Amino acid sequence: MPAVDVQRRTTGSRRVDPAMAGDRDARASFVCLLWVLVAPLFGVLLAEGVFQLGETDDWELWKAAVLGLVLMMPFAVGAYLGVRGARRGHRKAWIGAVGNLLLAALAVGMPVAESLRA
Repeated sequence: MPAVDVQRRTTGSRRVDPAMAGDRDARASFVCLLWVLVAPLFGVLLAEGVFQLGETDDWELWKAAVLGLVLMMPFAVGAYLGVRGARRGHRKAWIGAVGNLLLAALAVGMPVAESLRA
């Protein structure tokens, strides 16, 4: 029986090109920007169904703040991934980072502003 020479693969031998990793993070950041299409519907469903904010004219500040934080989460993840992709050398990742950061601030600010207006 002939001897079989098998090379063992060590863990960690798979190397990821940093440019590829930055590209993956940038694309994921752009995907998080799509949350802007779903966020208004999700916000209305949460506001009326869970927090009962539509029944009365006054919005309690703590409920509006929690609603804003829930709506902000996907944008915060997208901003993190955009900054991470930009640090890895992908230039277009800054677009996703800044866009997600602005939309995160808007997602928190709108419900809180509505509660302070009433």
